[in-house]
This record gives sequence, C-alpha cells and structure tokens, in this order.
Amino acid sequence: MNCDNRKGISRRDFLRRGVLIGGAVTLGSPVINLAGCGSDDDGGPAAEADLRNGSDSGAVLMGLYPSSQIPDAEQAVRLACAELDWSWLTPGDTVFVKLACNSGNSHPAVTSPAAVRTVCSEILERGAGRVFAGDQAGVESVRLTAEMGQVGSTRELMEGNGLLEAIVQAGAEPHFFDEQGYEDGYVEATLDFGAPQWSEPPRIARIVTEVDHIVMLPRLSSHAITGCTLGHKCAVGWLRDDYRYLLHFNGGAIHQLYTEVNYCREIRNRLRLTLTLAEQVLLDRGPDAGTIAEADPRIVLASKHLSNHDAVGVAAMAFIDDLTPAAPWPPFRYSENADLGNQMLIRVLIPVKYGAPWGDRDMADYTLVEYSDYQQGIASDPALTRAYEILGGVPSTIPVRWVGEEPSSEFRSFLEGHNGGIFNPNG
Repeated sequence: MNCDNRKGISRRDFLRRGVLIGGAVTLGSPVINLAGCGSDDDGGPAAEADLRNGSDSGAVLMGLYPSSQIPDAEQAVRLACAELDWSWLTPGDTVFVKLACNSGNSHPAVTSPAAVRTVCSEILERGAGRVFAGDQAGVESVRLTAEMGQVGSTRELMEGNGLLEAIVQAGAEPHFFDEQGYEDGYVEATLDFGAPQWSEPPRIARIVTEVDHIVMLPRLSSHAITGCTLGHKCAVGWLRDDYRYLLHFNGGAIHQLYTEVNYCREIRNRLRLTLTLAEQVLLDRGPDAGTIAEADPRIVLASKHLSNHDAVGVAAMAFIDDLTPAAPWPPFRYSENADLGNQMLIRVLIPVKYGAPWGDRDMADYTLVEYSDYQQGIASDPALTRAYEILGGVPSTIPVRWVGEEPSSEFRSFLEGHNGGIFNPNG
C-alpha cells in the first residue's frame, strides 16, 4: 500500500496517552454514554431515543472500542449497530451499500473491509431481500466513457484491497458502476432544492433508483484537492465520467457540487444511515496515500444525518491531527495550493494516462479550487456550509452519544469547544 508513512500515534500511544479514552478508566468499567446516570434531567435518554426511533434530531453515535477489550474490528461494528435504529428496514427490502473505493490501496485509503462485512451481514440478518455493495473508483484508475468504454476495473481494484472478498463473504452482491454501461447505467439526478450549483443535472448511477434504501460507508481521510473526504465526498463515486470532469473543471464550486449530489431526490429519499469505521485515519494528503494514524480505540461514527456525521467526523480528525507531529512526507501536503493538484489532474495526469484530453472545455473558463480550512469548523468548510444551506441552516446543537469506552476529558473538552460549542457530548 502506498500510504505507509505512519505518524506518531500508534495503538500503544493512543492507549498510553489516553487521547480518546479516559486514561483513568479501568477495563470493564460501566459504559458511559449520553444517557449519563439514567436521569431524565440531563437530556441523555432523549438523545438515545432520538437515534433509535428515527426522529429528525440528527444525533451522532460515536463508539470507541479499544483493541485490548474488543480485539475484532467487526465486533466493534456489531456493538455499534446494536445501538442503531433499523426500523426503516422491512423484510424483503433491497439495499445498496455505497463504499469508498477511489483506488486499489487498502484501508484507510478505502472503506474498511471489516465495516463492509459487518454492515452487509447485519442488513441481511435483519431481513433484507437483497443487498448490493460497490462503487466506481477514481478517474486515475477507472474510466467509463462514450468513446473508450470501460478502461480499468473497480472490481479488480476491490479484489486487491479486500473489499470484494468482504462483500461476498457477507452474502451481498457486488455492483460496480463501470460495468453497467455508459448510457444504461446512469440516470439524471433531480436537484429539487434551491439554487443548485450544477448548470445541468448530473447523471448518477442508475441503481439508486432500483433499491429501497442506501447505506453509506465512508472513511476518515484527508484529500489533496478538497481537504477531506468523508460521507459527502463519497458522492463523486455516483457520477458518470463526464460529470466528474465538470466537477473538477468547475473547481471554484467543487465542494458544493459533490455535496449537492447527496441531496438529489433519488439519493436523499433513500439514504438511511452513514457509518464509518476508522481502524486507521489517513492524514496530510489523501485520498490514496499520506500518513497513517493508527486508531486504537477504533472509532465508529454513525448517524442517519449525513451532514452531522461529517461535522463530527472532521472534528475527530482535527483532534487526532493536532496530537500528531507533522511528518516530512508526503511532499504534496494539503494546503492553500490545493488547486494545483486539480489542474494537474485535468491537464496532465488524465490526458497522459489515457492518451486523450479529459473533457472539451476551454481552460480559460476554469475556476480555482477554494481552500477548505475544514478543521476550524463548519463556517470554514465549504462542503458542510453548502449541505446546511440545503437543509435550512446549521443546527443550534448536534447531539453526540458515546458508546463503548468513555472518552478522555481532553477529547470531550475538544468537542465541547469545537465549532463554537455546537457539539453536545452530553446529549
């Protein structure tokens, strides 16, 4: 795997330094979550009910599972899944599980196979008729165009990084957009919200119209062009090749464009859950390579509210990154010069690799990618800013319910103070 330059947060360091779980908490101590001591006065039980009963509270579950107590990553996901509301799923329903597989590299450059095995199995065990799982990799590795047809293969990439095996082992059905046909495999998205940035509706993978529900399984990762890649950024995988080009060509709106895809009617009306298992976190560069922070305790984030999931996720990334000394590698770290990477992709990388220009727009009309200072909070994150605009505004509070091991006082304090105090780790 290319992303093998590891920062100073090892499994031992996470536990020794107590950066996520409380150093004074002994093994086997009672689980501390937003329910507190069970009093109705502290708001904890209400937050727990919100997550379970499918209301619109937007609560985010954060599970912390130390390997010393939960050695199996799949067991950690099972424990988190037991805390979630599954009332949306009825016997015989069809579900598409959207993965993040930009390349053939392994986790954290892609979704954790442990998350895929566990979530797909969980959905089937709860009565789903059929579960499909897949994605289409990034244009650096896979293309599907009207002129060239399919070049490269997401299936082959997933054979190498363990995701295909995880899909099959769970009893789900692999589904890769690059195998579905340039015309037949895609439908026009319905952007029925105010002032979309897309000049024309993008074409997205047809399967979103053929299933009852969608579950997304992102990862926690930085991104050399957009700053970070969590749930919203996964939407690029839905897009047909020509609309991926338009996304990159309109660099000044790139964050808004991929965010809007998530809120098209076809996806918005089917998205039930976004769940991230972080066994490792990819920092500094991404999406395929960078520096790896080992996550112990493993982190499981889950919410039916995509924007709140991502808001808590980037906050956790900011906390981990703050604790981790900068490494001398990679040389192209995410910075205010991120637009250079986007232009290199359009002007050089894709044309050289495939022997033809990518798209037909005049570069004189190209717009520069906006720097995303996402670690500072929602107001500095153009993707989250756009998401909450579509949703009608940033909520006054985002409930965070802890499960698994108790967080350290440092991590809890960080979340309580981050982004103007919007996160409520007490429910």
